[in-house]
Amino acid sequence: MSDLLLEVLSHHGQILKTDGVESVNLPTIMGPTTIMSNHCPYYGLVQIGILTYRKDGVERKIALGTHGIAEVYKNHVSVFVHTAEFAEDIDFERARKSREKALGLIEAGIEKTEGGLRAELALKKANIRLALMNKEQK
Repeated sequence: MSDLLLEVLSHHGQILKTDGVESVNLPTIMGPTTIMSNHCPYYGLVQIGILTYRKDGVERKIALGTHGIAEVYKNHVSVFVHTAEFAEDIDFERARKSREKALGLIEAGIEKTEGGLRAELALKKANIRLALMNKEQK
């Protein structure tokens, strides 16, 4: 039965709102979490990664660029993150350059400084964007 309502929201507004969703796979801090119809109430932390959802038998993907929270209540899945992007909206050349820059900073030893956390997060975000590109090409 496909009666989930999926909503992805960011500080920039609503990224997605769609009903008739069969399942949602969230990248949580506990590992991948699959939500299906009539799932028990759930509230948890999502991490940088790829959110996948199945609608009309087709799997679709959204890159989550930041950590956030997810709430499931009465077949309504809400995901709140700072940034989220569809594959077609990602500038993959920019993501590749961001990855190279972050790797350069980490190799230079910045991970031992306050800016190191930002470099690690930038690397994770770039890797997710590039991974989404690779999956879309297959």
